[in-house]
Amino acid sequence: MANKVKCRKFQCWTMSITQLFGRTPKIEFICGECGKYNAKRAYTDNCYNGVELTCDSCGTINELPIHMR
Repeated sequence: MANKVKCRKFQCWTMSITQLFGRTPKIEFICGECGKYNAKRAYTDNCYNGVELTCDSCGTINELPIHMR
């Protein structure tokens, strides 16, 4: 099982056309484990309890403090 850490830093737009297709705007974050930059989208159905995205470099799951209502 992969480790879970909190991301160091993240940013994203509040709106995007991809929300019509069930995806979040692009989320850019710095991995809390290795410090590498990542840019990904998540499915909006998975965002009600926070967002978890996997780092492309080290495979660690990063928890982002984003909650959709």
